Formats: sequence, structure tokens, C-alpha cells
Amino acid sequence: MEEQGSDNKRFGARLRWVIAFLLIVGVSEVLAGRIGSGTLLGGNAFEWLYSVAIYAVIYVTHGRSKEAARRGAYAVAMILVISAADDLRDIIQEWSNPTPSPPFLSAFKASSISVVASGLVAVLLHPFSRSAKTVARAAWISAAVDFLTSVSDALQGFVLIWIDNKFVEAAANVAGLSLGLIGAGWIALSARKGRS
Repeated sequence: MEEQGSDNKRFGARLRWVIAFLLIVGVSEVLAGRIGSGTLLGGNAFEWLYSVAIYAVIYVTHGRSKEAARRGAYAVAMILVISAADDLRDIIQEWSNPTPSPPFLSAFKASSISVVASGLVAVLLHPFSRSAKTVARAAWISAAVDFLTSVSDALQGFVLIWIDNKFVEAAANVAGLSLGLIGAGWIALSARKGRS
């Protein structure tokens, strides 16, 4: 029991670091977007809010009752679904009203920040990837989804340098949307199995 309390404290401390880090990244991107009028950076900052909401829900529900953990996991899955719906809206909007690709430097800055930040969060949460606890698994799955989606976006940016085609952009957006839905499904399944 004492070991479980220690694990909960360690997980809680790690989550506090993750939330603080993501808030700093999000605020920095908003400021960078305003100062440099980089709409790409400002837009990315909004996406970090989904991650902050996910880890805040996990933080509030970890170490509590089995039912609280289950509800927290379902809430995380729902946030991932809402994020995927937002991606779908972007895909439809881009398809119906195409906009020119952002300049390479702007796209490179935004994707680099996302890959590094989401990669760091994934590394911080990796020790909990095999946890039997529902919310710890939800945190790791969410971090992995963020990282893979960021890598997909970065690859899209590099491909668009040579092939400026809306199909490339749509494919990367669909990949990100799919990863979010798969992550939500895994988390919901884990919650349904009733892990603590």
C-alpha cells in the first residue's frame, strides 16, 4: 500500500511538470505568434490546450477511487475525440477553401516545437506506459498520440516543400485524426476493462 502511495505521488509530480511545461509552451507559442504575426504558431498553441485539459483531468482523478479513474479515462477519451473532430473540421475547411502552404521557416519552427515538446512529454510519461492504472495508461497513450501526430505534421511540412499538393496535407491530417481516434478507443477500452 505504501508503495502504491509512492507511485501515486511520483505520477502526480510528473503530471504537474507536464502540465506546467505544456502551459509554458502554449503561452510561448501564443506570444511568438502575436509578436511575429505567425498564425501557424498561434494556431498550434490552441492545440496544446487539449493536452493540458487531458493531463489536468488525469491529475485530478489519479490516486482516487476506481470509479473516478474510470470516469477520468472516459473524459480523456472524449477530449481526444473532440480534438479529432477539430482536426476533421480543419480537413474539411482546407479541402473546401484551400490556402497556400505556410513558408518553410514558419512551418519548420512550428513542427520542431511540437515534435520536441511532445517528445519530451512522452519521455516523461514513458515510465508509466505499462502501468496497471487506467489513468496512467491514458496519460501515456495521449502522450504517444501527441508525439506521433507531431511527427506526422513535421513530415507533411517537409514533403510539402517538394510537393505542394492538398492530398499530402489531407493525408497527414487524416493520419493525425486517426491516431487520436485510435488512442481514444484504447483508453475507453482500458476504462471499460475496469483497471484501477
